[in-house]
Amino acid sequence: MKKYLFILELTEAKQLINIFGESVITNIKKKIDYKFKKNAQKILERHQIISEVKSYFGRWQLSFIMEESKLMVDPQEQQNSLIKAAQEKIEAILKEEFGAATGSKIDFKLAIFPYPENSQKTKINEYLTSKLAEYSMPTEKYKNLVSKTKFEEIINNRKITTYLQPLINLKKEKIIGYEVLTRGPENTPLFSAADLFGAANHFGLMKELELAAALQGLEWGLKLPDKYKLSINASPELLIDDNFYQQLSQNKYQQLLPRTILEITEHMPLETVKEIQQKIEALKELGISIALDDTGCGFFDMNTARKLRPEILKLCITVINKIDKDPKVQAAVCQTTAEVKELKAAVLGEGVERKEQVQALKKCNVDFTQGYYYEHPQAAVKVIDSLNYN
Repeated sequence: MKKYLFILELTEAKQLINIFGESVITNIKKKIDYKFKKNAQKILERHQIISEVKSYFGRWQLSFIMEESKLMVDPQEQQNSLIKAAQEKIEAILKEEFGAATGSKIDFKLAIFPYPENSQKTKINEYLTSKLAEYSMPTEKYKNLVSKTKFEEIINNRKITTYLQPLINLKKEKIIGYEVLTRGPENTPLFSAADLFGAANHFGLMKELELAAALQGLEWGLKLPDKYKLSINASPELLIDDNFYQQLSQNKYQQLLPRTILEITEHMPLETVKEIQQKIEALKELGISIALDDTGCGFFDMNTARKLRPEILKLCITVINKIDKDPKVQAAVCQTTAEVKELKAAVLGEGVERKEQVQALKKCNVDFTQGYYYEHPQAAVKVIDSLNYN
């Protein structure tokens, strides 16, 4: 287990002091101290916090030990999930303390760095200043890529592009369905999924984009032959939104829902498990099956599976990438698969690119798979045309 530093830095702290004054800033700092600690405890709940928050106005930090996953996921995957989860929380804090207009414009850096070997206070501050100077937030590039107004138009006018990737029955090596994968408008800088959803996160429009992507995916699903399942994605935030349930309940989807899989993605820790459980039960009554996406790479683990009881648990790409290279990873996957089957659920390994991975997954009795080894994602229109032609 390794020690890390979790840091928040406001890039224009001195300017904020000049604008608001020392007295106001002192009061705001106390509130941010409390809220930073409170949110860090939620986000790092699976890890071990080993220090109090240390701060001056402009920088907040604490130390923690990152607990190792039994699936031996790359620590960078864990860090990415933690930062992604924390970013929205920090944006909300800044709006609360500085007002929506000012708070939304405050630039900040949120980072996780390995704890330095030299732990003297002055050395740590020098270390952080040096690291932060070289560091940029993943969403900073979206400021000049597209305006919020233009991005809202993309969502509202459904200018997104739906792709489909086959889901494979591993034992029979036959296609059982397709997962909906969403891209941006073709021939634009937002075409890649990473840039599209990164921009949505930057503008605070993730839930709106996810809803548009799911509904457009369902429209394509209506055109699939009845023997195929359709898998769509939803974050916990979208899942608990009443509008999402109402949209899925429309009469036109009634025949499709019994062969629809809803993959719960893991952008945030599950802070409202009871509410999510209630929504899951309501969706199951519509005939929808539930899957947990990217298990092992971030916040989802076996404890989540025991609470939410999905029909399918998807092992993340990073785990699958190591399964044929590291016997310990394969053993961990086999053990996890056995535990999942005790819950009467199935396991899907995604991101398969090599025959050796397929063989390893079969040894572990994994049920389903998907990945480039079988087929790259293709535009939905192309997939539907091909299926109808055949």
